[in-house]
Amino acid sequence: MEELLEEVMTCIASEDCESTEKKLMRVVKNSSEFKVKKSGYFDDLLVHRDNRILRVTADAIAELCKVPENRPAFSVPAVTNSMVNLLSNANADVVMHTMRAIGNLCFENSVARKLIGRRGLQALIDILKKQFDPETVDNKTVCICCGAMMNLVMSDDDLLKACIELQVAKLFETVIKHNIAEFDTMENTIGHLIFVLNMMCEHLIDAWLPLSTVEVLVDVLKVSINPEISCMCLEVLRIQSESDEIKLALAHKGTCELVYDLVQRYGSHVDDEGSRSILKMACDLIVVILTGDASMEFLYDNGKGKVYEQMVFWLNSEDVDLLSTGILAIGNFARNDKHCIQLVDDGLAKKLLGILKYYSNDADTKVQHALLSTLRNLSIPSENKSKLLDENLVDILLSMLNINQSPVEFKLLGTLRMVVDGQEKTAAELIERTDFVGKLVDWCYSEHLGVRGEAPRLLAWLIKNCHSPTSYPSVLRIPKSVKCLVEMMCSMHPVMQNEALLALNLLCASCLTGSTSLDVMLLEADICKNISFMLDKYGEKFQEETVSNIMTLLDQMARNKMLLADIRTSTVLNSLSNLVSCNDHIELIAERIIRYIDEYHPITTKRP
Repeated sequence: MEELLEEVMTCIASEDCESTEKKLMRVVKNSSEFKVKKSGYFDDLLVHRDNRILRVTADAIAELCKVPENRPAFSVPAVTNSMVNLLSNANADVVMHTMRAIGNLCFENSVARKLIGRRGLQALIDILKKQFDPETVDNKTVCICCGAMMNLVMSDDDLLKACIELQVAKLFETVIKHNIAEFDTMENTIGHLIFVLNMMCEHLIDAWLPLSTVEVLVDVLKVSINPEISCMCLEVLRIQSESDEIKLALAHKGTCELVYDLVQRYGSHVDDEGSRSILKMACDLIVVILTGDASMEFLYDNGKGKVYEQMVFWLNSEDVDLLSTGILAIGNFARNDKHCIQLVDDGLAKKLLGILKYYSNDADTKVQHALLSTLRNLSIPSENKSKLLDENLVDILLSMLNINQSPVEFKLLGTLRMVVDGQEKTAAELIERTDFVGKLVDWCYSEHLGVRGEAPRLLAWLIKNCHSPTSYPSVLRIPKSVKCLVEMMCSMHPVMQNEALLALNLLCASCLTGSTSLDVMLLEADICKNISFMLDKYGEKFQEETVSNIMTLLDQMARNKMLLADIRTSTVLNSLSNLVSCNDHIELIAERIIRYIDEYHPITTKRP
């Protein structure tokens, strides 16, 4: 076959255009048999003055580059520069075959992409911009141009960033709008553009696609029956829906209703990993749109919204993905007291608890996680707590204590913490269950950060809400229960610091002067060491509440001989003294601090 290329060069030298064209046509016809080692044969052909030769040369390169082994030979500046130049040729056929050649050359070929680069990208953009005149538009040219652009920018970070800079999203939007009415015939073109948009999304930093571009993808989703295109639309919509503005626009565009209808229509055909992945993506899009406050309110529509009703319907689904989506959607609707109260009054809590009871020991934790997240939201309003308790929420949650799945444990603890707030009877019953408190203490040392943070908070809330000092000794019977609270004091979060301090103050007020082992447990927990750490690490930022809680705790500890001795030998007093001069909030109780230091540990102190 190399002889044929030699013959082509001979014809060029003799300026026999007709023979050159015929021999090049033979190259096109037998392209699969060629193994091109070098591109020198084509250098002169690509700058020939005759458009017939240019057209068939580009056609030959396009065909030869369908063979992966041939692409390196053409991935040289002499070839790529000439091809980019040909994109501005006045002959439409030359341009079309050149775009084919560029598209095939760039497929899985990073070297060619770099060589063609931004100059080639701009030339393709310019070609595409000319294709909106109804009298001159050529659908084949549009499709080939979009395909070449897709292969050119694919996986090339610099070119994808250039697409963003050159605002190709709006251009793609225009192309899609012009062709969506003929989706069946322009499916490939639209698919190429959405593929590029999908790749561009990965390079949008603190920015989003134009709102109108996102909306046109919803229109594509309405008409597409191509799974790949539908999946790409969902991917782009999912990424873009992180913007609250886009969430609201998608809600108004009817995206959730559309996705619901698509799932209902095709859900029964989900029978492999690929189709299941698309289903999950569709469901995830609904949930994410509902995370926006404005979009959620619009779709809830005071409990009469179509999407709300559709999500309630999915609570009856046997498909785990649809069921969990319905549950999470209800959880997103339950983001303010008004909605939460209405949802509980409408029987949604009872429905969810029935599902939780059914799935309480299920190996698949997806539904459990979704249920606990939603029930936690529903339990926040004080009006709902007693209603949830009457539906045996606590008993169902306690049946899940041995689930051994950290994400579920985290949500379980959060739900319990919300529901015991202000519920004295329930808190007292739970705190007296040594098996439960023992499990709480074990969770305080979980490897999961969320569980490790939530467990001591629940213990502190039980102590605060039970209003029953007679229940406190049951806590002290559990080893390390006090240590959990002492270590919680050192959290970087002021809320957790104060919760721990309040719980310790309540225990000290009731148990420190009695025959309990609280003093020993505080010493074993290195109470003074932790207080010193807390004062030194966070003291400058303490609010008055935190300072007051610390002083109350120290006052109570000072009444116990062992703890007073520990205070005197620790660095607590030095930390306190230093804190007086660096935290403005301490000024209100500065005299009290100084008196405390003088009384229990006389030292020379400069008074404020």
